[in-house]
Amino acid sequence: MKASEAVVDHIADFCRTHGIEAELRQDGTLFTATNAAQIGALDPVMRALEEHGIHSYRALPPEEVARRSGSARNIAGVFSPAAATVQPGKLVRGLRRVALAMGIRIYERTAMLDFTRGHPVVVRTPCGSIEAKKLVLAMNAWMARALPQFERTIAIVSSDMVITEKCPELLRATGLTDGVSVLDSRTFVYYYRSTVDGRVMLGKGGNTFAWGGRILPVFDQRSPYEAELASALRRFFPSLRDTPITASWNGPSDRSVTGFPFFGKLDGAPHISYGFGYSGNGVGPSYMGGQILSAMVLDRDNAGRAAR
Repeated sequence: MKASEAVVDHIADFCRTHGIEAELRQDGTLFTATNAAQIGALDPVMRALEEHGIHSYRALPPEEVARRSGSARNIAGVFSPAAATVQPGKLVRGLRRVALAMGIRIYERTAMLDFTRGHPVVVRTPCGSIEAKKLVLAMNAWMARALPQFERTIAIVSSDMVITEKCPELLRATGLTDGVSVLDSRTFVYYYRSTVDGRVMLGKGGNTFAWGGRILPVFDQRSPYEAELASALRRFFPSLRDTPITASWNGPSDRSVTGFPFFGKLDGAPHISYGFGYSGNGVGPSYMGGQILSAMVLDRDNAGRAAR
């Protein structure tokens, strides 16, 4: 947990060092309850954090939850300042620029058709093959199709989002004036935040389920749940009922049983590492996943010492 909280500062420092303008706002996160059944859902988590000496999460009075979240629909909540929001597209473009400057070769739109498990690994693409001493499989939702052995390990499920037109004055009136991320206590949560240019974006996980690990065409289109999400946004923010929805989208998420990612090496191929099952949990876990995978490839532990 401490390592996951430290990730926020690591990403912020990286963006500052490399001049990546990713709209990163370190305004914390708010886990809420939107009905009586959700109240207390985080109590076991809070007790476990306290037992391990982690005190960054604290319960807020209902009126402060409503004020910070900008919505009276949130009737209880827990806040942590150790979180941030980011514009992921801008972050990815910044990472790409830095990687290319470091001499890393990136082959975009080059599909992996298959790979061998021998040594060296041979990865076959439509235009040729690549040999490598080691291979890292980090394809998230696409893993279930690439490796059928993982079909029953994860469920491929969409996370769908909508975003409003700019409405900074209405947004200020709600009280949602910073970059705090807000999510409720469902299994497949509603989540929302404001943007730096005065919009509200709201999403929900657990909508489209893909059978057999297939990545469906709908995952690259406007959300088929746009109307439902727009209705939910207006329930959270009645004052935005006349504010147009400017766009919607969705994408596949590799939902694991526990909701946490997992890592390992393929049976009989210790030179091939994998990591997936992020369950839609965002940029922070992907940073930690990169650290874990690099440690596995280099045969080192997370502190940089040679693995025993």
